[in-house]
Amino acid sequence: SEFIEGDQLAPCVRLLNRTGPIGCATSSGGVSGALYPLIEESDLQKFIKYDSGSDWIVVMSSLLFNRINYDQLVDTDRVGGIIVLYENSVDGIEFSPDKKYPQSSSFEWNPNGNNMIYENLKIPMYSCRNVNISAKVLVRAKDNLAREFSYPQWAATLNTFMSAAGDAETCMRRGFCKPLGGQSVWAARRPLDESPPRNDSSSSSSNSIDAPSSPRPTVLVSVPLDSNALFQDEAVGAQNDMAALLVGLLVVDTFTQVADDVWNAAPRQPLFAFLTGEAWNNMGSRRFFRDIQNFTCQQPAEEGDGCLLPYASSLAFQQIKLDDIALHMHVGALPVDVSDEAPLYWHAPSADDLLSTARDVLASSIDRPLNDAANAGTAVPPSAYNIARSYRASLPGVVLSNYDTKFNPTYHSRLDDARNVTSTAPLCSIATAVARSILAAVVAPTTEPHANTLPQNVRDVVASLAANCTLSDELWQCLVRDALCPLLRRTLPNYVHAAADVTMPRPTHYVGVHKTKNRARGYWAPFVKDFVAWRFKRSENQACTKQADCAVAEQCVMSRCVLSHVFYHDALPDGIDYDYSVGDYVLLDTGSVFVESNWARIGVSLFVQSSPASAVVFLIFGILLTLGSFVGLYFARRDFSKRYKVL
Repeated sequence: SEFIEGDQLAPCVRLLNRTGPIGCATSSGGVSGALYPLIEESDLQKFIKYDSGSDWIVVMSSLLFNRINYDQLVDTDRVGGIIVLYENSVDGIEFSPDKKYPQSSSFEWNPNGNNMIYENLKIPMYSCRNVNISAKVLVRAKDNLAREFSYPQWAATLNTFMSAAGDAETCMRRGFCKPLGGQSVWAARRPLDESPPRNDSSSSSSNSIDAPSSPRPTVLVSVPLDSNALFQDEAVGAQNDMAALLVGLLVVDTFTQVADDVWNAAPRQPLFAFLTGEAWNNMGSRRFFRDIQNFTCQQPAEEGDGCLLPYASSLAFQQIKLDDIALHMHVGALPVDVSDEAPLYWHAPSADDLLSTARDVLASSIDRPLNDAANAGTAVPPSAYNIARSYRASLPGVVLSNYDTKFNPTYHSRLDDARNVTSTAPLCSIATAVARSILAAVVAPTTEPHANTLPQNVRDVVASLAANCTLSDELWQCLVRDALCPLLRRTLPNYVHAAADVTMPRPTHYVGVHKTKNRARGYWAPFVKDFVAWRFKRSENQACTKQADCAVAEQCVMSRCVLSHVFYHDALPDGIDYDYSVGDYVLLDTGSVFVESNWARIGVSLFVQSSPASAVVFLIFGILLTLGSFVGLYFARRDFSKRYKVL
């Protein structure tokens, strides 16, 4: 028998919402059955007609794994579980387990959506995370087929026992669940309520930037920090989410090329939001913009800048004013293959002078066409920008993406990874164009904010920006190939997981469960926070190994205490809050709710099973052996008593 854990096989696990469970689970003993390979469509049809046995563990090609075939297998009542194989090439597969109408949109953005993520699935499922484990499982299933399933057979036990039952409210009351969530990261070059230094020499020049007001308006760039998949540990999200995150981080890095006097004299300032939980009804952006617009602290924390009632680990976000956002650009799915020369699409619901400036600079800097989306005036893709517009309908903004009216065909699926990507050149080029576009929007004159009115010296600065393509390759390696990459280790030198001398099979960007007190779970929020903080630092002081080594206003970043305006922001489903007075989460009357079940050790056991007849023979033999032992013991005891009488 061989037990295989989650680093090789990714489970579909149980979550719960307001009405009940979603996802997959088994009883405490798991589900066992003989392995049956389904590689071609003919194999599937043969199995459906095959009327023998029950509780088969189907070993299934990714090419066959879709909603229709899943339903057919379940309807046979002969499938105990599914193991989905890893394929070296997934070209042409269209599969999305998310909704057809994400974010409750009235427009069908995701025509391939089958909603499997949000349903209570009837059988347990695992996904092979690499070719090695896939080959190990498949060769055993094929051995069964070659011997026409004669005994002994290769079999497997799939164990995804989850403690949760009922609905989210019941499960949380019993202490068997935790809310999904994490930490978003937001950043600015300096405090938003701080007056910038003035450059007297520049104010008299005809080529100068407009004199800034205080507080200055902001140009907001938002990107997702997470992704999703039916098999949560396989949520890589290369094209749909991580490409945007990579571009956002590259733009931050590219902005270090701009001199301080340009930033200080600009009439606006850049603001970045890296939002987690976006794959689950945009929990990061919903919480972020809700707090910006409506948060009122009733009981400040005794230490730090947080609030106890309602709870917030930091109140720095109150510097952000929704009405002061002059432009909001949300970066969505992007091309990730050097052979992809398709255009980018500009989803802007309305026209605006500053928006036109950003678009013109982007179009002139990009290495591909920039098209206006076909339905930009009537439907904006589900995004953080849409959430912001729900609080301020007139907010000028745009969603930048590689799709026009339909999401990419592998949206929020395990197939959206990096197995076929050989170069990040398109993303590096896009990052250069976005950086120039955002800088142009930041420095554009307040009176006539058009691209052709930019002062010549500012045009030169904008045109000189170029993203670091070596860094782009490093980021791609981290985000979609190896979570413990050298860049992450350098950025988080004191992070416990970064010290491990191992390589992960593939990163996961599943949001995970929320941790209170401003604590981040996993690698990604700490990595993004420290990556940005190091590049936006205003001072660098003594060495450190932990936050306690630094002053209150400082952060321990890359083993140095730095002063940087970068913060976490709690991301929770909008139907859940944290009540500091009782030290627990509470469900609100409205809003979405997603919680994850607790579990112990889960995984897959591969073993050889004998025929039921053999099992019966062994059982009878064991019974007879036991009876014989008792009979032998009886006569031996009687004989012993006759020979040796005890006085």
